[in-house]
Amino acid sequence: MIQVLTSRLAQEALGRVLAAWRLRCRMPRGPRWTIGSLATIALASSGCDRCTPEDPSPPPEGYVDRPANTYLEQVEPPPSEAPARLWRSVAKEGWGAEAEPPEKTVRWQVPSCPLRYVLRSRHLYDVAEGREPAGQAIRVEIVANPSEGGVTLQATEVATSLVADGARGTPSQHATIDWALPQVTTDGTSWRELDGPTTLWSAYSTVPALTGFFPDLPRAGQVGARIAWGVDIHQQRTTKEIERRRAEGRPVPSVTPTHRERSLEVTGFIDLDGATALVLEGSWSMMVDIRDRMLMRRAERWRGHFVVVADSGRLLHAALVGRSLQELELDDRERRESRGRGEIELRLVEACDGPTLPPVPTLAAGPL
Repeated sequence: MIQVLTSRLAQEALGRVLAAWRLRCRMPRGPRWTIGSLATIALASSGCDRCTPEDPSPPPEGYVDRPANTYLEQVEPPPSEAPARLWRSVAKEGWGAEAEPPEKTVRWQVPSCPLRYVLRSRHLYDVAEGREPAGQAIRVEIVANPSEGGVTLQATEVATSLVADGARGTPSQHATIDWALPQVTTDGTSWRELDGPTTLWSAYSTVPALTGFFPDLPRAGQVGARIAWGVDIHQQRTTKEIERRRAEGRPVPSVTPTHRERSLEVTGFIDLDGATALVLEGSWSMMVDIRDRMLMRRAERWRGHFVVVADSGRLLHAALVGRSLQELELDDRERRESRGRGEIELRLVEACDGPTLPPVPTLAAGPL
């Protein structure tokens, strides 16, 4: 997301950590990769999803365009089993045996008690020959509180850390996030915002947009059923401005999100010590081409795996694994390509009843 590139919190965090690591490496047979360019690569986070701005600046002389599909073809998809492996790595012993579909079709439900989720994210990018990939690790705690007509979400703790040379730098804590608290509701099939858009639910910023972890559910619950899942993402600067206007009691403008379609499939039902869970899997891709102030072309391929508890209608686990290729024009007007990989995981770690997962360890400096 291009707004991720200018996220103030993340830029400051990366700037401090990059300075501490003195990560100013020189590319063989090429110009220096500066802190700014490395931060740009590291912050080009999951789901880069910005449309081309209006009235873009013309490309520099000699710029050769390539069809988007050709650029996307250069990105190797993640291994098909990668997201499911993340699930199995945290699933409790004895979980996962094949189960019969429940009598009623699985539907989202507003929880009867507060839930606590933990999100972890890590994105790594090639930065120089002979150096290990660099990037950023994120850990976020999120509380989902039942409210009138739906659920109120709050990021209660956010930590980020630079990753370089096979280790994490000293984490930066963003304990207080001045974002509006999203209120979401469900018709059983999908979740939608009330009085949005908000940064936490709708925009990729320091935290990936939470809307990307709660997929639409199938209207028919048999294995093999397919779901067309539409994901709407807003620019962070747009959501911040709307949050500010709303807080001041000023009129809120109507804004149009970037809409992405993702296709999912019901791949099975599994047993969780007596509870039944629905498993959804899918893959999708996206392409972004931006030519404003700097050039950035980015292609991504993603796979996702989602586990939803049938009786309670709760998301238990979501795992996204991606591969990317990005082309940046640096300050010297020369372009560099970098390949990246990322994984994002959302776990339900606390609830008043039903299955939960182990918490994500806090970020700490040291080897990965």
